[in-house]
Amino acid sequence: MDNRHISFITLPHSPHVNPTFPVVSALVRRGYRVTYATSERFASVVQGLGAEVVPCPRLQLEASADERNFPDAPRENFFTRYAASMLDAIRPFLERNRPDLILYDFTALAGRILASQWNIPAIQTSPFYAFDESVSFESQMKHPELRTWITEHAQVIAQYLKRNGVVSNNYHVDKERLNIYLFSRVLQPNSARFGANCYFAGRCAAERLVTGKWQGNSDGRPIALIAMSTLSSKWPERSRVPEYFGMCMSALPSLGWHVVLAIGEHCATESLTPLPAHCEIVKHTSYLNVLSRAKLLCFMSGIASTTEAAYHGIPMIAISEGVGEYEWQSDRIVELGIGAHLRKGETSMENIRGAAIQLSSDAATLHRVKKIERIVRREPGGEDTANRIEDYLDECS
Repeated sequence: MDNRHISFITLPHSPHVNPTFPVVSALVRRGYRVTYATSERFASVVQGLGAEVVPCPRLQLEASADERNFPDAPRENFFTRYAASMLDAIRPFLERNRPDLILYDFTALAGRILASQWNIPAIQTSPFYAFDESVSFESQMKHPELRTWITEHAQVIAQYLKRNGVVSNNYHVDKERLNIYLFSRVLQPNSARFGANCYFAGRCAAERLVTGKWQGNSDGRPIALIAMSTLSSKWPERSRVPEYFGMCMSALPSLGWHVVLAIGEHCATESLTPLPAHCEIVKHTSYLNVLSRAKLLCFMSGIASTTEAAYHGIPMIAISEGVGEYEWQSDRIVELGIGAHLRKGETSMENIRGAAIQLSSDAATLHRVKKIERIVRREPGGEDTANRIEDYLDECS
């Protein structure tokens, strides 16, 4: 048993938190003291894994959305303001209980600052694509609006880190000696460029804890799971269910599908009722239970969700809604040949119907989906990732 102290500092938002739980569980079982800085939303899950919660403020995602649309704050943005509040919340506890190792999410600037100020070994984690500093950013990020926003965002982050004594040459590519990416390497664009300091924990997203339940009411029909983005499902002001949910209800049951609509905690269901035959609504907490039995996923992209679907061998219809980040991720799904991408203006009942027919019947597509499934299922999971963290901790001792 090893009682050294490992501290996780992440952005308390599902795609950043959920894939870390299999790793936390493995480290706790090995006897490490694991602390986890998170909000009350994830506190009970963290405690259930045997880790100590270090309370930090709840994430107010609305601010992030506003600033993505209106990047007019030259010195501060949502992430820097949140980092300041997180530092105030977690510094006193961690100063009294100095970790031997800090794992910080690339957006959790507080973790990077504390590791640097206290000269503690650190690992950066990320559910987002990696960037190669030896190749131009323009060649890696081909969506101009998203590229502009990320560039401006990086400059603000670099200024904030510098004011806190941390040198950041390029926020996109700053890397520790070990960096853990919480998705499959096969999903990473140009993955051959990234060496041993980039560790792709491909199974962790699909191994995360399932909290919801689903009885399975499909009556033998193949299941089409319809999901919204994690961001939009958490924003109270975006409680309206996306229009493509209704399109899927109209397009898919007549093709023989049983349609399961996974909605967020703030979403009202009035626009979906009365439900047509062979359609049902579940809360987003049941998402993985349904996904493991689905034959089709229609969703707003997302790297973690794509990894989960790839793990279960499910073709995908990605709907990007004009969001640059979703367009980039959806294009990658098409590049891999495991799904279709419907851009804003292309999303219609007819196009969803056509994509579902093509994806469920094309032998070449289904073969590629199965090939990717085999790859993802052989990638590192929670125990493997814990092994790598242990080795790194020993290397730093």
